[in-house]
Amino acid sequence: MTDQIMTNPAPRTAARDVPAKRPGRSRKWLFLALLVLIAGIGGGYWYLHQGGKPAKDAKLAASGTDTSGQTRVEVTRPKAGGIARTVDQIASIHAFEFAELHAEVSGFLKSQKVDIGDQVKEGDVLAVIAAPELEKAVEVASAALELAKAQVNQAEAKILTAQAQQQAAAADVSQAEADVERFVASRKYREKERIRIRQLARSNAVEQKLVDEQEDQYEAAVAAEHSAEATVRTNKAKLVAAGAMVESAKADLAEAKANVDVAAAALAKAQVYVDYTRIVSPYTGVVTLRSFHRGDFIPLSSEGNSTPLLAVARTDPMRVVIMVPDRDVPFTDVGDPAEIHVDALPGEVFHGKVSRFASTEDPADRTMRTEVDLPNPDNRLRDGMYGGATIILEPPSPKAFTVPASCLFDPENGEGVVYVVRDGKLHKTDVTYGKDNGVKIEILSGVSADDDVVARYNGAVADGAPVQSVPFKEIVRVDKAKE
Repeated sequence: MTDQIMTNPAPRTAARDVPAKRPGRSRKWLFLALLVLIAGIGGGYWYLHQGGKPAKDAKLAASGTDTSGQTRVEVTRPKAGGIARTVDQIASIHAFEFAELHAEVSGFLKSQKVDIGDQVKEGDVLAVIAAPELEKAVEVASAALELAKAQVNQAEAKILTAQAQQQAAAADVSQAEADVERFVASRKYREKERIRIRQLARSNAVEQKLVDEQEDQYEAAVAAEHSAEATVRTNKAKLVAAGAMVESAKADLAEAKANVDVAAAALAKAQVYVDYTRIVSPYTGVVTLRSFHRGDFIPLSSEGNSTPLLAVARTDPMRVVIMVPDRDVPFTDVGDPAEIHVDALPGEVFHGKVSRFASTEDPADRTMRTEVDLPNPDNRLRDGMYGGATIILEPPSPKAFTVPASCLFDPENGEGVVYVVRDGKLHKTDVTYGKDNGVKIEILSGVSADDDVVARYNGAVADGAPVQSVPFKEIVRVDKAKE
């Protein structure tokens, strides 16, 4: 008994710790493995004899060859009309005009009728600065002007008086000259009488007393003549003096009129400063900035104050700025149609025309500033908006055709080759081409609207090769950014 226990301890322990295997479970797993093996063999047989055909067809389709061995090509018909030359660039929207309104006089802000966002009209008084000393200066200048005008009236009256005295002096001169002629005639008569009486006295025909009387009368006539001549000289001197008085009065009038001009200028200057107290809108637009409030002291801008009182922007029309690149500058003209897309207004297209351009390029990026004026009656466009702009630099040619860019082979100096399918075969055709926008190309000659032009193919193409043609399916690319 003891020997048996010592020689058989392990089998007893194993029998206690590890359960014995049951024959039924092993047979079940063997049956399942057999079924999987049979299914795999059947699937492989089906794939080799049936499933292989679609795979082979897919491979042929990928290579561009159908089951008959012909190359498959996609063809398209040329579309009438060429390609417009356009330029697409970023567009920025700006107010057509923009003014910062500064104070030219210092004082307290008396009133301000507008605020940011208010619509204003040209000539509207937007704010008033209190400056009573300037108003008093206007009153003083106005009084000085009235005084100068009164002095003009006085000078004009002096001219009239002097002219009247001149006329009287001229009349006296005429009268004196007439008297001289009369006294000369009297003197000549008395001289003849004196000679005749003297001759009679020599022959004792008359008494000496009569001779003496004739001498006295002659001398009186000579004296009268001399007196008349002296009167003429005196009156002429008076006439000269009267003329001088007229000229002096005219000079006084000119001075008085100059004083009027000076006084008027002083009044205008004083009025200008008074006008500076009223801040006026330079044009119809919208208030975009307000820096002060009623009661604030407004310092002079000339004294270092750079803060504007208000700012007004003219928003109808708006100015659209487009930087045209160097390659398109020669084709940009005033009047070129333009389409503007604004990012803040998706789905809307604004139409305008090129209004002006700088005629010079920015050396930093070789672009030319170009502007389009857009009407903005409903104020939907705001300063600072941006988007895209398309300018039609040249319209499409009606005599040309358009095909996909993939149709053209060997392009060089405006000439190239396309392949046209006729009677199931490829025909190499020489063409001349024009503008190319990267997607479509303009064909100027060599094809017609009825030609089937190869646009896409797989494999190689050669003149005269048999092909199977199918319609070209153009890939439409959607710009997610614009959506």
